[in-house]
Amino acid sequence: MGADQYNITSAALGFTPEFMKAYKGTLLEPTEPTPTEFSAPEFFNFDIVACSMSLHHFDDPVYAMQQLAKRARPDGGVFIMIDNTKAPAHMEVHKMYQQATGHGAHTAMGYAEEEMKKYYEGADAAADFEYVALERGPEIDMGGHKWDMQIFISKGRRGE
Repeated sequence: MGADQYNITSAALGFTPEFMKAYKGTLLEPTEPTPTEFSAPEFFNFDIVACSMSLHHFDDPVYAMQQLAKRARPDGGVFIMIDNTKAPAHMEVHKMYQQATGHGAHTAMGYAEEEMKKYYEGADAAADFEYVALERGPEIDMGGHKWDMQIFISKGRRGE
């Protein structure tokens, strides 16, 4: 769903743009680390910045985490990441599923605790770092092949 459709749906549900609004843009272009469309004060100092099931799509996960984490309050804002701990057993099937559904390209398919800790440190958000691998994640059907996803939730806090 694009930003325009999100905003139409939000309005239809009775939410005002002041309460809920989507914006379209990128924070991930190294040549423009603070894009004009996201440079206003309302795009900084969030209590929580969360990113779910997208880290494996970023070309440069370290840069992505740096860009996202700096949107959290510098005096203790929390940064949360949710993603895969490991790749599916049927990676070739997953690649076919990805192509058939338009699911974005992957740069990695799993992150261990040590790797995520380094990413949080690089993003200046490693205070109170935690990484929890869920015992059981969702089961995904990819063209008749089942993938029991292995999911983690990690969090850190920007230093004070």
